[in-house]
Amino acid sequence: MQSSKHLMENPEERNPDSPYRCEVCEDQVWIPMRRFHADQDVHILEKDFFSGQVHPSEAWKWSVTVNRECWCTHKQKEHKRIQKMTQQTGLSRRFQKRTFENFRTLNPNDFDADDREAVHNLAHSQKKAYERARQYVEKFKELQEEGKSFGLLGSYGTGKTHLLGSITNDLSARGVQAVFLNTTEFISQLKESFEKDEDGKPLTSTRASEYIEMVKNCTHLSLDDLGKEKPTGYVLEVLYRIINHRYENMLPINFTTNASLEELERQLGGAVYRRLVEPAAGYMLEVSGESYDQLLIRKRG
Repeated sequence: MQSSKHLMENPEERNPDSPYRCEVCEDQVWIPMRRFHADQDVHILEKDFFSGQVHPSEAWKWSVTVNRECWCTHKQKEHKRIQKMTQQTGLSRRFQKRTFENFRTLNPNDFDADDREAVHNLAHSQKKAYERARQYVEKFKELQEEGKSFGLLGSYGTGKTHLLGSITNDLSARGVQAVFLNTTEFISQLKESFEKDEDGKPLTSTRASEYIEMVKNCTHLSLDDLGKEKPTGYVLEVLYRIINHRYENMLPINFTTNASLEELERQLGGAVYRRLVEPAAGYMLEVSGESYDQLLIRKRG
């Protein structure tokens, strides 16, 4: 169990030539074992039983065969649970193809002289954000222990969502339980999930409760387009519960926003704002410049 968990969480230590997703159970899920007759908590692997580690005269003491579920299935079940929850709420990861490898910046030489400075400024800002995002992923294990988050500010169309999606996809490939949500859709789905009591006050449905718990406790959470609209009433309370729980338990909350920090604080309130910004200190950048799309419209040829 420990070996399976360790390899799942440290994929760089796995045998690159292994044909199995889990080298411990060899993708069989159930691991055959023998139980010691005098202590039900003592087991040995079936293959060890037959390899001579048990003397034939003692074999009768290990006559009971049991099967233990490999740890890798816990990871698979959790992954399926997250997929199911995101599908049910319509909050599927929309940027699965956004990777560091296909992140591109514009070349100022492809534009007329009047636009080259604007293109240069955007590309320079994007490259800084790209390098810091890659650094965040590479150092994630260390930063995770410190509860460090990553934040990107800036106007529309500057590549922030692509980079946030790249972080999520890269961490997922490394075995991290990473969830990516569009904040506007998240808030909308929360509103739709609430039931009301006889006085018209909102109640949290079972589906909403399960989803909130997943968002509160996943290893890594990304909130895209934060601060686009001001959450009100019960939704703001739920958002605070989620962010405060992650803050108190040092669980990262990466985010992008088109708002300034002052606007973000007004939209979310001081308590939520501080719990978002403080963990992102040192890993919060502004991607400044004109919209990528607007510049492409004016591109030569």
